[in-house]
Amino acid sequence: MSDRNVIEEVEARLEYVPRWRLILGVLLLLPPFTLLGLILLTYELFKAGKRVREVENETLIAEGTASTEKSDGGAE
Repeated sequence: MSDRNVIEEVEARLEYVPRWRLILGVLLLLPPFTLLGLILLTYELFKAGKRVREVENETLIAEGTASTEKSDGGAE
């Protein structure tokens, strides 16, 4: 995976992380709470990754359905 793909993946996941949890995770990165902050941000990005995949799958299914309908329409 190239660096460009990693950056795009993180940006896509950040869209699905609630803003307050993102702020809390960044604040917890301060020295006394660093491990807790890393765990929270990692968990939130993991959950957001599932949502990103669901949205991508829904989009792919919708596009597949639209192309199937076009090809079916020409067959009649």
